[in-house]
Amino acid sequence: MADPISIIAGVISIATVVVQASKSLSKLIDNVKGASHDIKALARDVHAFRSILSSLKIALEERDVKDAVSADTVLVEMVGNLAHPLTNCQEALQSLVSRIQSGFDACKASTFRKNTLSLRRGMFSRTEIRDVQSRLEATM
Repeated sequence: MADPISIIAGVISIATVVVQASKSLSKLIDNVKGASHDIKALARDVHAFRSILSSLKIALEERDVKDAVSADTVLVEMVGNLAHPLTNCQEALQSLVSRIQSGFDACKASTFRKNTLSLRRGMFSRTEIRDVQSRLEATM
């Protein structure tokens, strides 16, 4: 088994990146005026996910929590098992950030109204949005 502190540090590191990606996504979605119901629901899910993950990250950074987790092999394994799903969420969130940012960048020459319309129509299918929501739910 790997060093418990290394496992905890790895999960904290991944969680930090995921929290940052979720903040970026939320900020971009907030700039989409007239976003569809599905996009708004995704934004709420991302916010809830970020809150949970931020709490976990803060707890794992506490010395007492690190000591308690390190002393229990089951807890070390549970924390370590978070790494893969968090990495998957990181990739999904960063992909969404890239797609939305690309949509904004592609429309820079046009008016903001056209920009927001292009983000609402056809950028994401309902299936893609629900896929991201499912990935977030699976991690929680």
